[in-house]
Amino acid sequence: MLAYILGFLDIATSFVLGTYALWGWFDNSVIFYHAAYVTGKGALFSPTDFASKIDLAVGIYMFLIALGVFSHPKLTLVASVWLLQKGLFSIISIMRKLA
Repeated sequence: MLAYILGFLDIATSFVLGTYALWGWFDNSVIFYHAAYVTGKGALFSPTDFASKIDLAVGIYMFLIALGVFSHPKLTLVASVWLLQKGLFSIISIMRKLA
C-alpha cells in the first residue's frame, strides 16, 4: 500500500515539475515541498535501490530550481518524465499483484 501512495505522489510531483517547466504554473514554494518529498524518499531508499539514487539527484535538482540557482527546461522535463514513469510502473505493478 505504501508503494501505491508513493507512486501517486511521484505522478503528482511529475505533474508539478512538468507544468512548471512548460508553463510556469506553480510557485517555487510548491516545487520546494515536492523536492523535499523526492529527496527524502530518495535518501531513505537509496542504500538498497539504484532508482532511488536517481530520485535523490532529481530532488537536489528540484531544490536548485526552487531556490532559483539553476534550471534548464530540457533537464526539468527529463526529471519529470523520470518521476512519471516511476510512478506509473509502481501503480501498474501493484495493480497486477491485486488482479
